[in-house]
Order: sequence, then structure tokens, then C-alpha cells
Amino acid sequence: MIRAALPLFATAALLAACQRSTETPAAPAEPTATPAAASAATAGKADPKAVWSRGVGALGAHTPFTVEAVQAAFPDAKIEKAFLHAGGAPVPIITAFMDGTTALELQGGPDGKVSRILVQGGGFHGPQGETLLQKWPDAKFTPADCRMGEGRQVNAVVCKRAPTDPIEYVFGVPGWTSVDMPPADVLAAKAQLNEFVWTRP
Repeated sequence: MIRAALPLFATAALLAACQRSTETPAAPAEPTATPAAASAATAGKADPKAVWSRGVGALGAHTPFTVEAVQAAFPDAKIEKAFLHAGGAPVPIITAFMDGTTALELQGGPDGKVSRILVQGGGFHGPQGETLLQKWPDAKFTPADCRMGEGRQVNAVVCKRAPTDPIEYVFGVPGWTSVDMPPADVLAAKAQLNEFVWTRP
């Protein structure tokens, strides 16, 4: 009797093992967005006055260069299309007026998307809380972060947080007309932030 039971026991064990091996493994958990990624994805919508790496508020590299697209991002602003005359062929621009003053100037690329945004007013702020008219010492730059401006930025000091940063910080230095960088004491005494410039990477 004992010898006859052994094969039956072995067969039952083998069937149980086969049954376990054909069970569907549990699906891996769905990956969830990190807090940083979620914050980056919603930053433009959450704070329309933010100048950040992807653009200005909800405006960025994928925004059509149209009055309608800019108006949708800033429904309370007055949006106008115009032309910039700076030598050579006129350059089409879109301007946003807020509180009666020029706040944004947008330029477009050959693909019909926004390529550059100049922030000149309107209560906008930079990624580290920088604000227009902020004094040089409060913005935490050093002369090594900066260069002298050219063209429309002549006599201004243009700075970046990093060489690949798409945001430029344009400081005016009243009375400074040299092509050389002002010394640190002049920057500390006179320089103030007059403009953010975001350029599509």
C-alpha cells in the first residue's frame, strides 16, 4: 500500500508545480511622475508671470507665433502685431501690453512658433524670484557670469546663470558707455535688472 501511494503523491506534486508556473505574474506598478517633473509640467499654467527655462508663463517653444495664441495665454492683456525696424528687413513681432505699458515682445521662428520673448514689464519674475528693477547685489551675479551687450543691448550687461541657460538677464548701468565690463563696485552701485530675454533652445 505504501509503495502504491508514492507515485500518486509525486503526480499530485508535479501537477501543483505546473499550475503555479502558469499563473500570470503580477503586472509591475505604473511609474508615477516625480514631484519635480509634475511641477515642471504645470509651472507655466500655475504661474503665468513666471520666466522659466521653458518659456514665459504658458508661452514656450511650441506656442504658435500668433496674436490668438498670446491672447489665450494672457486674456487680460492688449495684444498687437507690429514690425521691428532695426536695419534690414522689418521683423514681425507681437507685443503684449499690461497695465498700460509694454510687458512682452515676442519674435517668431521660421517654423511659425515663438522663438524669443523679451520681458520688459508686467510684474514677471525669474526662476529664482528675480524681478525687474532689482539691484545687482540682490540678483546674485558676478561679472564672470556676464558680457557686454550688443545691438539693442548696447551698454547693457547681459548675464546668464549657466552658459546653456535659455534666459538672459539684461542689466542697465546708467552712465556706463564703455565696451568693457563695469567694475564690481559700479555694478553694485548702479546696475539694475531691466529685462529678461528667453530664447528657444
